Amino acid sequence: MAHEGILLDTVTFLDFLSGNVPGTVRRTIVETENRFLSVITPWEIALKRQLRERIQPADIATGVSDMGLRLKSVLIDHIWSLTHLPQFEEHRDPFDRLLIAQAYTHKLLLITTDRRFSLYPHLKLLTY
Repeated sequence: MAHEGILLDTVTFLDFLSGNVPGTVRRTIVETENRFLSVITPWEIALKRQLRERIQPADIATGVSDMGLRLKSVLIDHIWSLTHLPQFEEHRDPFDRLLIAQAYTHKLLLITTDRRFSLYPHLKLLTY
């Protein structure tokens, strides 16, 4: 599957830091040159208590650095792409939808544990 790099969703980022991703997923992350984390991820962690309990704010910056991730800013193109995503009653999470818009816009492989991401047609996806 051709892609321009990878984008980790929030749970994948946290799982990687805690050593809870399968070996094949870990290898994909480590061996891919263009690795991204959306600025949406720290925001989501700050707003969702169950995520805040898994990581301290300083550990986010350390994790980004240690993993060699580049932060992906939110651009107008992402917002435009977001407005064109299909609406699914079973998947309305605004953080996830913005990650999906970023992945579409930049042709990134999105790595996630969320099986509902497969609802989106033509999304380059690695689910574990």
